[in-house]
Amino acid sequence: GCEGILDCGQCAEGEICGGDGPNMCGDQPCVPTTCDALGAECGVQSDGCGLTVDCGTCTSPATCGGGGQANVCGCMAETCATAAADCGDIADGCGGTLSCGTCASPDTCGGGGQENVCGCAPGTCGDKNCGLVADGCGGSVNCGTCQGSDTCGGAGVDNVCGCVPTTCAAQDAECGEIEDGCGGSLACGTCSGMNTCGGGGVDNACGCPTLKSCAAEGADCGEISDGCGGDLNCGSCNAPEVCNGGGVYNQCAAHPPLLGVDAYIHKVEDNWFKATFATDGVASSGGFCCKTTVQGVRDSYPDKNMAYLPDAGSQITAGEIPSLAGVDGYVVHHLNSFKVMFATDGMTSGGQYCCPATKEAAINAYPSKNVVYLPQF
Repeated sequence: GCEGILDCGQCAEGEICGGDGPNMCGDQPCVPTTCDALGAECGVQSDGCGLTVDCGTCTSPATCGGGGQANVCGCMAETCATAAADCGDIADGCGGTLSCGTCASPDTCGGGGQENVCGCAPGTCGDKNCGLVADGCGGSVNCGTCQGSDTCGGAGVDNVCGCVPTTCAAQDAECGEIEDGCGGSLACGTCSGMNTCGGGGVDNACGCPTLKSCAAEGADCGEISDGCGGDLNCGSCNAPEVCNGGGVYNQCAAHPPLLGVDAYIHKVEDNWFKATFATDGVASSGGFCCKTTVQGVRDSYPDKNMAYLPDAGSQITAGEIPSLAGVDGYVVHHLNSFKVMFATDGMTSGGQYCCPATKEAAINAYPSKNVVYLPQF
């Protein structure tokens, strides 16, 4: 039954194997059997008379007895279970194909490295270098941490260490250097004029460290430099005082006498000016009326020394031009330049110095003298 022959011995003398039936000893003649009679398609069979009969071979993939029946060609087909396959298609061993199903995500057929078996090969960090990254199999892989100022995803790419530098504008920095937040620095420019970086008390902001105030400078009228390239308006004076009237810059005082001045120009009413002539600082009763401009009055007396009193009324009194004792001289406007008029104890001398282009030059011409600038004259 397994393509082999069993030796069942020999008959006694005078008997014939098969004489009493197949493979039985007897005294009758034996007629050999055939493969067809035996129902055999393959293999070597006993002929029932002590010899054998060859029933042939099978065509692959069939084998003799392969289907479970002796001496019959057949094939015992493989199953997914016997092949330990749980996915994909496999050969059944008998010329056919078996479909062993599919895998549930995230597993794939052969994904774990074994054919026709569901599995998943976990991913690696690849080009990622920080944080937890999904491994593709329902788990995660730790790709490490970042160093220094870098943070995970800091440059905008997930799971990659990076850092985005700040900007001067984002930090409201307009000068100097600041840290960029990524281990470097940013140059935010320089300041112009009298400003310095941080000069106003705010880091990396342009400001002036010498900004003045009217109170700190003791100025109660007019304009002064703010120490930073600009001007401060310190207000005005109450009549009859005028700014610089006493010969001290930015201080309120009444007009000083200018003895030696031939006449004072003052406003009679809007757009009308006249000249009142003076002797020894006292206004005379005489006057000249009237011109529409101060220059018109001056032009009427080209040989006279005329001083304009912008704060005087229509009639000038001695009280409006009090003394300024101790001043050596006055710097006053003269046409488009300046001149110095000397005084002793408030009395103007006959001497004059004419005519520098600036009031500073007029003052500096007499370094040993106390010379004051009277802008209203």
